[in-house]
Amino acid sequence: MDRRILVAVFIAGIFCIASFSGCVSQPSQPDKIEGMSAKEALDKSFAASAATGSYSYKMTMRASLPNDVSAGVAMDVMSVYGIVDKVNKKMYLSTVMNQLQSANNTETYIIGSTYYGRNASGEWVKQESTNDKLWQQSSIQGMQGELANYSAVSFLSEEKVDGVSCYVINITPDKDKLPSLLGKNANLPEQTLSNIVSASIKEWVAKDSFLMKRMSFQIDMEDSGKIIRMETEIVFSDYGKEQSIDLPEGAKNAKALE
Repeated sequence: MDRRILVAVFIAGIFCIASFSGCVSQPSQPDKIEGMSAKEALDKSFAASAATGSYSYKMTMRASLPNDVSAGVAMDVMSVYGIVDKVNKKMYLSTVMNQLQSANNTETYIIGSTYYGRNASGEWVKQESTNDKLWQQSSIQGMQGELANYSAVSFLSEEKVDGVSCYVINITPDKDKLPSLLGKNANLPEQTLSNIVSASIKEWVAKDSFLMKRMSFQIDMEDSGKIIRMETEIVFSDYGKEQSIDLPEGAKNAKALE
């Protein structure tokens, strides 16, 4: 998969969460709502999301060339379905690529510290990891908070998402700080990071629980003089509910990798 796509997937994962439907109110852009600033609401949402023990999500990603004269076509890049059970340290991830890259469809399970993956040929492989940071949410949440400290954070409006009243928060990262923050936390190539032109995020945060109900993320990157736009939406649900993540028979007999 193209490195630029991987970067967009990673960034989307950092800010994750979403679910969309419902009525839209008129934007008011207040400095504070009910005595709380947008940054305070965002911090509460990070804490609430980190504290939840389980959830599921769906992510879709599209690519386009917004400044190209022939740009009217946007391409579906991938769709992802995932389940996370932090309490029992289990995770499931299914990635479906577009028709041109369908050979790269994958399935992944993480059980404790063991990774199980089904490759394009249908073969299952597994690998042990001694790094438990996957289940230490403080590192990811810390990155979210650090990035928010170098972003313009504001309220856009209040909307209902799946019947839940939400704050709509706009986040515009500092373009000069974004590459260094991503490079430090994700070990991404400097050249890839330098291609980032702009990024913007909108999050729908439930007013009662402060769990994020919807996230839309847009990142523009320059490649050979053209702007490539990646647009991502993630829909999360089933917060705190019991999740069923069981290895299929093929994965139980997976070939061990060194």
